[in-house]
Amino acid sequence: MLASQAARWCTQDPMRKKFTKEEKATWSKSEKAMYKAAYDLGGEARATAVMRRHFAEQQQQAGSPAAEAGDGAAAAAPVSSATAAGVESKATRKSAAASPPGQAGRPAPGPAQVADVAALLPAPLGERAPGYMLFAGSTNWEEVGKRTLSFDEACAVSRFSRLLPGRQIAFVCSAPSACHAIAITAEGAAFAWGRNASGQLGLGHTDTVTHPTPVETLDGSRVASAACGKMHTIFLTDRGLLACGSNSYAQLGTGSQAKMGSTVLQPKAVRWPSSAAAPCRVACGADFSVATDVTGRLYSWGHPQYGQLGNGTSGQVLERAGKIDYAFRTEPVLVEVRPPPSQHGGAPVCVGPLACGDHHTVLCSTTGTVYTFGFGGYGRLGHKDQKDRMRATAIDFPHKAKIVDVSAGATCTYAISATRALFFWGRTKSTGEATMYPKGVADLHGWSVRSISCGHSSTVVAADRAVISWGPSPAYGELGYGEAGPKSSTQPKLVDDLDGTRVEQVASGYAFSVLLMSAQDEKSTALLERLPNLGDGSDAAATNTKEPAVGSKRPAENGDSAGNDNGGPDAKEARTAA
Repeated sequence: MLASQAARWCTQDPMRKKFTKEEKATWSKSEKAMYKAAYDLGGEARATAVMRRHFAEQQQQAGSPAAEAGDGAAAAAPVSSATAAGVESKATRKSAAASPPGQAGRPAPGPAQVADVAALLPAPLGERAPGYMLFAGSTNWEEVGKRTLSFDEACAVSRFSRLLPGRQIAFVCSAPSACHAIAITAEGAAFAWGRNASGQLGLGHTDTVTHPTPVETLDGSRVASAACGKMHTIFLTDRGLLACGSNSYAQLGTGSQAKMGSTVLQPKAVRWPSSAAAPCRVACGADFSVATDVTGRLYSWGHPQYGQLGNGTSGQVLERAGKIDYAFRTEPVLVEVRPPPSQHGGAPVCVGPLACGDHHTVLCSTTGTVYTFGFGGYGRLGHKDQKDRMRATAIDFPHKAKIVDVSAGATCTYAISATRALFFWGRTKSTGEATMYPKGVADLHGWSVRSISCGHSSTVVAADRAVISWGPSPAYGELGYGEAGPKSSTQPKLVDDLDGTRVEQVASGYAFSVLLMSAQDEKSTALLERLPNLGDGSDAAATNTKEPAVGSKRPAENGDSAGNDNGGPDAKEARTAA
């Protein structure tokens, strides 16, 4: 299905029109090498799309005043903390190049070189393409993950439906072990909903919230980004990092001593090092957190059990009577990320995009190299073995592909290359063989991947003008196939409802998916009118669909789960690939 769809688009999209022999004869040696590399990765469709975009960018730059002027203004020095929070315009970002750091005493960029600054910083909210939220998956926030539910028990919304209709969203996030989500507007306002047993929504209470609700406890801070853990949330704001939820393993980084059952109900300042530059990216694992500053340095805190903090230790300490405990990191600590000695003289790596699975961390340098550390079960670290890594270790990619973005599932990892090809390693199913090192996702060859996210076991991809999803049983509607479609799929499958639309971002939680459909694409916005509306949490029968409303839920029952905070990481997680 995906191959036929790609072939059909080749005849409709001029960016996919095949090159003639005469056109290829005019290419330079480097352009021919680029075509060959893309062809080896994804065949003729992939190579054609890559080269069409390459030539289009060349033409755009040739006619751009900035290109003719040499873009001298982009040669940057330290970036202000407000800019790092992503709430300023492009012009402001350029003016920051000539300005001193936003906070006194901040160091000049360390590992980052001048040319790397743009790659370090995520685009400010005002520059991101806004979208309208769509939701699919389980709305039984209290019980999902605690036991295997039937489809009806999960209160599953099996068709992507509108959430907060009419409101444009710039960023949305969740996590593989999270049963909650955060959405952020272009103005920097945050909305939260889902399970809230530890106060991870930051609303000042522990009641489950079934509909996106403004996080008013941020006291006027403008939010640029956020990250969700199993039972905690961290907001990146113009005042720095703010954290809420469970602090049982010091995952909030507030400097408070970890204590089982301790919670923070309203966002509290993370104790960011005074010697560090302003934070610009953040990610959360099940019970740990990582962040980078605007100079590309990496910091981590929380539970160190498998080496997921990257500081060279699992943090084990021997207590009385032979009991093993762990020395949690209660505040952000600098993590050295170094390439192999043969590269760049062993200078510190400048860190760009990063992501966390339940117990592992993956990051991408500004030069396109991927590093992983933490729990190695099922090959999720990509090093051809199942050993834990206590420090960041570089991964080899086919054809030395340059990576520009990464995403992590509970037990797997994805990477997107500069040519928008998709790589995978690890395992998403409870049975079958694991992929021990990066391999191209064959079913998506020829597709230009824009965004990807992986939940507990399901994966959702935004590519070209389509949404593609897959995941084994049990699934609870997060794949978005609708009532008439299958409930699960072990192979990538198009979401028919959204065929031909542009989705800017995808985010997956434990058993749900959230999409941002382009608010600037006419075909996409026209489709919105045909989708069910879950925006007000009312009964979905009013929207002519049999799906339950987002507000639906069943009584909770006791027991551990993906969202409960009873005990640490599963030390007995299987490491043997089938």
